[in-house]
Amino acid sequence: DYSREMAEQWLLQEAGRPETFAIGEAGLDKVTATAWEIQQDAFDLCCQVSEQLHKPLVIHCVRAFNEILELKKRLRPLQPWIFHGFDKNAATARMLLQAGCYLSFGAALFRHNSHAADAFRQTPSDRFFLETDDSDLSIQQVYARAAEVRGITSAEVEHQVWANFQAVFG
Repeated sequence: DYSREMAEQWLLQEAGRPETFAIGEAGLDKVTATAWEIQQDAFDLCCQVSEQLHKPLVIHCVRAFNEILELKKRLRPLQPWIFHGFDKNAATARMLLQAGCYLSFGAALFRHNSHAADAFRQTPSDRFFLETDDSDLSIQQVYARAAEVRGITSAEVEHQVWANFQAVFG
């Protein structure tokens, strides 16, 4: 059973810990069985806590990019929003980047004819992160693939991700 009061109490307690760098995964997912109203309420709560605690928001999004961008326009958050596990095309990436969001790439970079790889190539250097998420890949493999896709060295990718981490997480 979802109780906003209990969720808020738990989230504030966990998010307030010094070892917690970001809020999330928060988001909207049109493929899950969870009621849309509950998802929207939980996402709104995560946005509020992100702003209140001055911590970036990591977003899980499935077929709800327009809805999330509408919320971003309405809420005008000061904290960065990072779309995790990005695996969409360059046009979707541009839409999110123009809205001031960051993109985090992972396993999708390895797929043959990957739209995510095209999007990653076009993502500005100061607007991406890399991740393994729930894949069996090591972060070194993801860095190596990212370097290959961008035509740079793994060391350059590591340097850029570290610079992005410092810029976003302080």
